[in-house]
Amino acid sequence: MDRNRAAGFAHEEKINEYIMKGYARKLDPSEVNNNESKVWYLPHFVIDKPRKPGKYRLVFDAAAKIHGKSLNDYLLTGPDLLNSLASVIIKFRQNQIGFSGDIRDMFHQVRVRKEDLASQRFLWRGWDREKKPDIYQMEVLIFGGTSSPTSTIFVTHKNADAHREEYPEAAAAIKTKHYMDDYLDSKSTVKDAIQIIQGVTEVHRRGGFEITGWVSNSEELIKLIPEEHSGERMKNFDSDAGNKVERVLGLHWDTTEDCWSFPINFKKMQSQVINGETHPTKRQILGVVMSIFDPIGLIAHYTVKGKMLLQAVWRSGYGWDDEITGECLDNWKMWIHEFESIKNLKIPRCYATFNCEESEVELHVFCDASELAYAAAAYLRIDNGRRIEASLVMAKSRVAPLKSISIPRMELMAAVMGTRLGLTVKKELEFEIKRTVYWSDNKTVLCWIRAADTRRYKQFVAHRVGEILESTEGSNWKWVPTLDNVADDATRNTPSDLTSNARWFRGPEYLCQEAETWLSVRYRSEDRISRIGERK
Repeated sequence: MDRNRAAGFAHEEKINEYIMKGYARKLDPSEVNNNESKVWYLPHFVIDKPRKPGKYRLVFDAAAKIHGKSLNDYLLTGPDLLNSLASVIIKFRQNQIGFSGDIRDMFHQVRVRKEDLASQRFLWRGWDREKKPDIYQMEVLIFGGTSSPTSTIFVTHKNADAHREEYPEAAAAIKTKHYMDDYLDSKSTVKDAIQIIQGVTEVHRRGGFEITGWVSNSEELIKLIPEEHSGERMKNFDSDAGNKVERVLGLHWDTTEDCWSFPINFKKMQSQVINGETHPTKRQILGVVMSIFDPIGLIAHYTVKGKMLLQAVWRSGYGWDDEITGECLDNWKMWIHEFESIKNLKIPRCYATFNCEESEVELHVFCDASELAYAAAAYLRIDNGRRIEASLVMAKSRVAPLKSISIPRMELMAAVMGTRLGLTVKKELEFEIKRTVYWSDNKTVLCWIRAADTRRYKQFVAHRVGEILESTEGSNWKWVPTLDNVADDATRNTPSDLTSNARWFRGPEYLCQEAETWLSVRYRSEDRISRIGERK
């Protein structure tokens, strides 16, 4: 507080706010000396919010150790009730009208049992350095407590279940479309959107939660939401001033154009490294590669090349602070040069420009591998009877293992990845998938999958083919020429196409053609190629 007066005043303001709202309470001397066994004093401080200059958050450090133990060491994490990021984002992209809100002070709306309150005590004396500190205790869950996320989600789910009969759709949405305090959803009409917003808001209100900060790509929808519950930018929807990009779950959503953008910057990285004026070290390359946030793999064909570079640097034996040279440096320059293209990239949030729920939807998963990496990319093919559109749903990529593996086996690993990816997408999407097709350009893998008896193969092949056939049929797998295999873009160390109309985001051209034009190939089980990988 003495070193940073602005932070000190913010600290004092937050403490007073907590007391006023009933989140914290000053203890009487009689309460302090009641010989309770569960007593813990929490250090506390404020942190500056990087994207909101001048805004501070009060943090109680439950991870701070005393005599080698912290409060978190004694708390149970509990079961993982948190929806995955991919799950929430996949659902968010289903319909034309997207909207998002967040629960205000979510953790602080859940009160702690009386017998556990003494474990959340803290000292406070404000600016008076001569005064003996007063003893306070938090009456609610705190940010940073190991048990806080699970406890809070459990309460919101229990509250949703309590009102499931009256608000069935809202109750289901609360349990499946929240990522902690953030709620993301989409509907095909404004009427449906405002109805679910009102239902979710009311169910949360009955549980003591206030969901606010609503943002949307629909001006009509925002006008129907009370001003006190809409986000700051949405209050001035018609204004050209200010930032038009909202951050939702770490992604950048341009609500004006209804698209994802990637304004990547590296504030903590030396500009000379990013600009290519100095050679990066292995540590700096790792920092850059790991700082790109892409939870559903929209730019996996680009990020995987950074991982390839990092693996090559690792194999070359560089120390953490050694500057790279030679071929690794050339690959770094090629990769970092593409950053400018990413900054201009815009990907539609919604899968189609028309209503997916009233269309015929197919899932197409492409798999590929090389000696450097293997990848899978899932696309929706959406046909409303008048127009066919295709869109990338989710992609995954991994660099090849350090131990050398044959290309057919790498391709099989890609097929397993594609199988898992397809299962994930089908599980999360709320509309019916009429047909699922898996595509590979490797005939050996397709023969393995279509073989009548997989037991004749070696363990590596047999186990993976077995997993594939547990959830897919051999007839679901089709051959695609390498030139049309979009997953190939995420397995080669070549420049990435980062334009909005790139095939990576739309799939191969034939997906938007009639099904009769799709390429396929027939195999005979006795073909020589099917015997690769058999037991000797």
